[in-house]
Amino acid sequence: MFRYTTKENQSVYDKNKVKIAEECYDAFKEKVDFSQFDGNGDGKIDATLFTVPTKAGDTDWWPCAGAFGDPEYRVDGVGVGHIITGNTQVESTGNYVNYISSYCHELGHCTGLPDYYLFTTDDSEGMHGTAGIELMDTDAGSDFGAFSKLIEGWFRQDQVQVYDASQGEQSFTLYNAQTDAGNCVIIPNGQLANDYFSEYFIIEYATNDGNNNGVGKNAAWWVTPGESVRVYHIDATTEYGWNTYFRYASGSEFTNQDTGRRLIRIIDDTDKDNFYHAGDVIDSSISGFRSSVSLSSASTTVSTRSAGSFLL
Repeated sequence: MFRYTTKENQSVYDKNKVKIAEECYDAFKEKVDFSQFDGNGDGKIDATLFTVPTKAGDTDWWPCAGAFGDPEYRVDGVGVGHIITGNTQVESTGNYVNYISSYCHELGHCTGLPDYYLFTTDDSEGMHGTAGIELMDTDAGSDFGAFSKLIEGWFRQDQVQVYDASQGEQSFTLYNAQTDAGNCVIIPNGQLANDYFSEYFIIEYATNDGNNNGVGKNAAWWVTPGESVRVYHIDATTEYGWNTYFRYASGSEFTNQDTGRRLIRIIDDTDKDNFYHAGDVIDSSISGFRSSVSLSSASTTVSTRSAGSFLL
């Protein structure tokens, strides 16, 4: 982390984030080798965060991430990949939840995750209820959910359990998603793509531990904390144009103004306790789910009986 005072007044940089970025790189290039931050070897610094004082205002400095705007610029022989700019600061020594979660959300964008909140409806929250808390949605102080971790490649191979319909009833054990042992269960719709860019349900056991700790301590007014098993419906079909993107990401032309098929939905998407607990059976009576899943112990064992058609 480096502290820097800009050469010019704020107004010069409000609409020109490239200027403040290049000024900062140039100021510190004699002290640090920026090429070490090209972790994937593509010739670019992976991501850089530029955070300014809160008083800079939200109009031009609301946290956001994007590709760097000067493809010709080089520092220590490398270009610049994603940059994050924002005015979120640590609120106090005891409350830095919003600071961390704001910029972790933006880092999610830098690594390929889209927003899960909605762009074209009056209620922007993409997933509701106790089970609908996810950092790429509108929920500060929360962890990434199982789908985000899956796409980011954060699970070990043995932590991704896949239901095989040809094997009949199967049981899986879920561990606390907010620990290193956290895992998931996938129920595919048809053939599961090796890169997981296909359609499936994904199940996890979420708690208020670890990276969800802030949800319980400093929850926003619209957040009701809870913990147990939750289920997502995923359609991670991809589209290819000038870049690769999720076909059903919020706001895309394929989502029918965010009211149709979407990349991610929480099963039973309502403002209530929509986690599933020991003894619950999740079947076609649940909005958004057509399969049969029973929970046979305290939120840790899932028995999957069948996988039928999928319902949005």
